[in-house]
Amino acid sequence: MSNVVQFIPRRSDRVVIDCARVAESTVLSCRGEKRIVHAPPVLRYFVTLYEACGGEIGLWDGASYGEAREAAREASADWRNCTIIDHVREVPV
Repeated sequence: MSNVVQFIPRRSDRVVIDCARVAESTVLSCRGEKRIVHAPPVLRYFVTLYEACGGEIGLWDGASYGEAREAAREASADWRNCTIIDHVREVPV
């Protein structure tokens, strides 16, 4: 018998801000699938909610870092003031 106690790490809900350069995208509609190539690639910001149970949902995406931060603040307030994790921290050039 061991006296070492195994602690299970407790995960918590969190809102995350990320960004990416999007080179191409696909639009799905009732008319079918359409591929769009972005030349040069466009910078997009994403706000995602990650739940402690493992679920995730994309809440917002757009071209403005300031708007992404505001969307993250609103989502955090709506979701029991959960933690905001900003993976961007500064606007990439």
